[in-house]
Amino acid sequence: MSQSQKANQPTRKPASPGTRPASKRPLPKRPRANTGCLSGLLYFLFIVGISALLTGFGWLSANEVLGLSKPEGTVTVTVKAPVTIGEIADDLKEKGVIQYKWLFTLYAGVTDAESDIEPGTYEIRTNFDYMAIVHAMDGRSDARVVVKVVIPEGYTMREIFALLEENKVSTAAKLWETARSHVFPFDFLEELPEADNRLEGYLFPDTYEFYVNENPVDVLSKMLMNFDRKFTDDMREYLEGIDYTMREIVIIASMIEKEAAGADDAPLISSVIMNRLRSDRFPYLQIDATILYALPEHKTQLTEADLRVDSPYNTYVHPGLPPGPIASPGKLSLMAALEPEDTDYYYYAVNKDGVHQFSRTEAEHNKIREEARRAAEQQG
Repeated sequence: MSQSQKANQPTRKPASPGTRPASKRPLPKRPRANTGCLSGLLYFLFIVGISALLTGFGWLSANEVLGLSKPEGTVTVTVKAPVTIGEIADDLKEKGVIQYKWLFTLYAGVTDAESDIEPGTYEIRTNFDYMAIVHAMDGRSDARVVVKVVIPEGYTMREIFALLEENKVSTAAKLWETARSHVFPFDFLEELPEADNRLEGYLFPDTYEFYVNENPVDVLSKMLMNFDRKFTDDMREYLEGIDYTMREIVIIASMIEKEAAGADDAPLISSVIMNRLRSDRFPYLQIDATILYALPEHKTQLTEADLRVDSPYNTYVHPGLPPGPIASPGKLSLMAALEPEDTDYYYYAVNKDGVHQFSRTEAEHNKIREEARRAAEQQG
């Protein structure tokens, strides 16, 4: 080819880097390493691990809810008002009844357990399942802790409430508040003056079974219902033939209860009280127990200053009956108030032998007291 022909040929530009010449085919891709078996195995192991984990967790949760493999034992659980599942779950977990607070809370939410649980103290077995735990905290369940309390005859409200608090039935403060403000559906309480001690005399002394941490309304209602039963229809009918109301009979019976030393004393002391109430010569009952009730401190012997204390319960300075009962009388004292012995006694005192002696005149009465004083001095 001549030089002139070469000059007329088009000039070729060199290919730019990275640009394949159009005349060449693309290079084949490099084959990847064969990892299919390995990745499938890892995925399988992952699935198996997750499944095992979930299965194990589910099994543990099932064990928990169903109460399986739990150690046997009994714990005391107290549910306070208002009922809160969170606080209950905390107490159950702390005492080993449940392991997972969140799971019990979830169960309680799903089953609306809060509406079934009532305040109180319960004995719960540590191997109970969740359903049994909730049922145990129902106020009607057998798991509720019961305590037997003996309320002696002649106890005052203050003594009764202290005894109930000591036995964990309720606090004295709650009982006082309930006694003061709650309206109990008993006819013998109607038209009573509003006062802290308005139930005095009507909380019948007896042996009771109460729940620990029982509702104070239920506690007082139980004793009031007992009074309502013990003051029988025959006794109410007998009231219609005498000049005293039930309230007055309870007041008289409470004084008899505090003054009498036994069954033989009660009708005779009742006769002294009734004789004075009917007499114009003896306007004052002069019952020491009424002053002791009025005094704030616990005393067994009165001083001359005590006899002049300014209180409506001081039957040495205020005529007639005190404004209310001074203790809870038993059945015997109530019967003695309704049916006193027929006597002409106006006095009684503890004689030198340590028993009550009754007399008709002040001179006889003073002689008995003087002999008792000398005997006491000789005995030191």
